[in-house]
Amino acid sequence: MAILAAAFMLANLGTARAESTTILVVGASSIEGTLGKELEDRLEGYKDVRIVRWGQHSTGLANPELLDWQAKLEELLKAHKPDLVLADLGENDCAPVTDASGPLARFGTPEWEKIYGERVEKFVSTVVASGADSVMMGIPTMRDRQFSQQVEQLNKVLKASTEAGGGFYLDTWAFTADAKGRYVPNLEYEGKDRMIRASDGVHFSKHGSEYMAFKVCAILEDRYGLQSK
Repeated sequence: MAILAAAFMLANLGTARAESTTILVVGASSIEGTLGKELEDRLEGYKDVRIVRWGQHSTGLANPELLDWQAKLEELLKAHKPDLVLADLGENDCAPVTDASGPLARFGTPEWEKIYGERVEKFVSTVVASGADSVMMGIPTMRDRQFSQQVEQLNKVLKASTEAGGGFYLDTWAFTADAKGRYVPNLEYEGKDRMIRASDGVHFSKHGSEYMAFKVCAILEDRYGLQSK
């Protein structure tokens, strides 16, 4: 595991890097948009941290012909040499896995789980092999019940494959669910009870993005010893 800054070190390594920490935040539309901006703003509030954010809507690991995330990852790793990679990549992946030749497997089938899981594991292990830590965000609840069930299925593969690749799976499900694990449209944050999702029931509103950034960064702060300015 990599060292994230001179001020702190990860649990499994005993030497510190005297440079600032570079955190690479990547993903699809949520990272390209409001959630990514709120994560970037909050992470920049830590000491000696530099943020690089790169997102592309409508992409994921299931359909590399839309964007080859593995190739993009390798490009970003080479260009920025991050210490930590935070990825949010599953939003568009409740779909058939494909390659340049066409569909390979239908979503949810054992063959889909195998191919998709291998892609996740390769993505994560590439980050780890570069000397950085890999954090893969799970996908939260969705308003549409069927979609939410699909997301639960995807998250199981995402978690297992992330951990198999040597990364950390950051579970976000409970952040936006009630006591029974069901979607909630409103949440109170900083004294304001507002809608946390956009009208599509998928993407986050500004209020929801601020709340999610707070929750995600609290976990990163605790796990990696990030220190506020």
